[in-house]
Amino acid sequence: MPNQHAVSIPLASLPFSIPSTAEIVILTMTPFSENQPPGAFSQALAAPSPNPGPQGVVLDANLNVTATTGTITLRFRYTGLTGGIVVGTPTTGYITTTTTAVAVTAPAFGIDPTLVELNAVYVLTAQLSAGTGSVSYAMMTAQDATSFE
Repeated sequence: MPNQHAVSIPLASLPFSIPSTAEIVILTMTPFSENQPPGAFSQALAAPSPNPGPQGVVLDANLNVTATTGTITLRFRYTGLTGGIVVGTPTTGYITTTTTAVAVTAPAFGIDPTLVELNAVYVLTAQLSAGTGSVSYAMMTAQDATSFE
């Protein structure tokens, strides 16, 4: 069974404000270990073709965003706002064009191919190109990526 994790913004914190064009942290994943040994999911396969094991961590996020203007860029980062952008995520982030005062769904997806992530911490950041905004829903998931389950 895959190792799966999820985090969302608590209802009491909604709507979540994006006060300016500065990049801010929207969600932080609780630390977890994805350090799985090769063949960890090989029960369904018989030798000599065992499952090679995990291929990394799949990251997925969805937000409902209302912005005053412009676009929103979402990035997965390691550890925090100043952490490196996750390998396997476009270095510029995921850009969604917004329409003034209309809620849009902004998705992001990435694979972190690093296999030795003990107590990995991932964050989702958002940055508006102009104006301000708010988030009415946000969820991020992380799951180990394997070639077979």
